Amino acid sequence: MTREILLIESDAKLAAVHCEFLVREGYGVRVVSDAQKAIHAVDDLRPDVVILEVQLPEHNGVEFLYELRSYADWHDLPVIIHSIIPAERFKIAESDWKNYGVYAYLYKPTSKLTDLTKAIQEAMES
Repeated sequence: MTREILLIESDAKLAAVHCEFLVREGYGVRVVSDAQKAIHAVDDLRPDVVILEVQLPEHNGVEFLYELRSYADWHDLPVIIHSIIPAERFKIAESDWKNYGVYAYLYKPTSKLTDLTKAIQEAMES
């Protein structure tokens, strides 16, 4: 059975690179470019994990997290933030990210796709 990933990324070129890599790693991937489409995609796809860029058009990724966690069905869905914005900029403690179901926060400029794959595997096993 293929594990499904919802990739929320507004940069189309970056989304294509990530999607191609993840598909080669054996995952099914659906890409959406904004938070509103992501909420609908979660219901349609029922992913095993969400990869989230917090810098999104209209509603940002943190707003997406608030809305996602407001639904009882999605309290345990692991989210991996993979963002161009460093975590420190939010002034949110790591424990508070964990309260929102964020399994890992990866900063794009300093992380590799293999780091993302490792975080996905660990999130799916937990």
